[in-house]
Amino acid sequence: MKASKIAYGPPCHAEDTPNATAIRRLTGSCTVAERGQPSDRGARMTDDPTAVVEAAFQYYRSQDRDAAFPLYVGDFTFTSPQDDHIDKSAFFERCFPTADRFTEQQLLHVTPADEELVFAYYEFELTTGGRYRNIEAITVRDGLIQEVQVFFGGKA
Repeated sequence: MKASKIAYGPPCHAEDTPNATAIRRLTGSCTVAERGQPSDRGARMTDDPTAVVEAAFQYYRSQDRDAAFPLYVGDFTFTSPQDDHIDKSAFFERCFPTADRFTEQQLLHVTPADEELVFAYYEFELTTGGRYRNIEAITVRDGLIQEVQVFFGGKA
């Protein structure tokens, strides 16, 4: 199966982006910010775990911290081979600002395992060279990301 390349950038702000169309198709709506309506749900556009995960990846790649931050619950934890159960504050300080290390990142599969667990399988190319693949197990409850567990893969 050929992976489709996801265009990263602000969701639903540009009518001609493939991602804007995909988010609308998945969720039937755009971000609260685009509609110009205040909400205590911040940038969340849906409670659908798959759409929330896709939005989180999009905001990471575009480094839109203001849009990403409300997608994560207050007691969020992030675990990878380099980080052991760090909290939301540490994640946004240490991990979120790393998108500039990539020349490209493609979500190959975003697959729900159950009502809360979503697996994201992606490939990326580093600015220093080399293509790699990782898998993330992401728990989304009530439209908010509760936990991310990253499993590093090998070269693609």
